[in-house]
Amino acid sequence: MHPYTRLLIDSVPALDPKKRGEQDFEKYKEFEPVKEYNACCLIHRCPHVMEKCKVQRPNLKEVFPGHFSACFRNNEFGKGRV
Repeated sequence: MHPYTRLLIDSVPALDPKKRGEQDFEKYKEFEPVKEYNACCLIHRCPHVMEKCKVQRPNLKEVFPGHFSACFRNNEFGKGRV
């Protein structure tokens, strides 16, 4: 699963207050927008950022029918390596 998708899913609170754990909302805070067009727009939020992400913007690719992602590590997410 793409890291940003994982962050979005993790940010949804549990409806039952008894099932709510301690969440670290610090990782969801606002970040300075990436102004460099030659970098991935998620470099400040992605837990899997690489040096390549900071100097090159990944192309949007269809990872499986109807699902698109712009990430250099697309091949790893589907195989559970990341």
